[in-house]
Amino acid sequence: MARWVDVFTAIGPFRLWLPAESRPPLDAQEACRLAVYGLFFSLAKNEVPGFSWQLVKARNSPLQAQMAFNGANGPEKWLIDAPRLDEEINPVVDVYILPMEGRKREIPGKKFILDELLLQPGMLKEKIKLA
Repeated sequence: MARWVDVFTAIGPFRLWLPAESRPPLDAQEACRLAVYGLFFSLAKNEVPGFSWQLVKARNSPLQAQMAFNGANGPEKWLIDAPRLDEEINPVVDVYILPMEGRKREIPGKKFILDELLLQPGMLKEKIKLA
């Protein structure tokens, strides 16, 4: 079973689908983060061999995701964060899903993707860039 939560942000409203047994997002920031993770997940699950996914909630930090897969050199795990505007960037994360306005916050040597690119057609592996 699934349910939806209508989220209203400064940019506009969107509908977030959740498992019926899960708790609703704590705030609009978390709802936006979940929506972005859902877009990333939907692309990765069809492209990545040996794909597995889980949401990670650490104490005193926003919700993150972890993706495990079979990489070119064996099993890999990526920690994924989608910092929203005015949120701190976690330096231990492997991939950042940044808002279009947040490009100035890229960390050198880390992978990133812009959230708006997740909505455009194409392969996820071609959309992830190295800062």
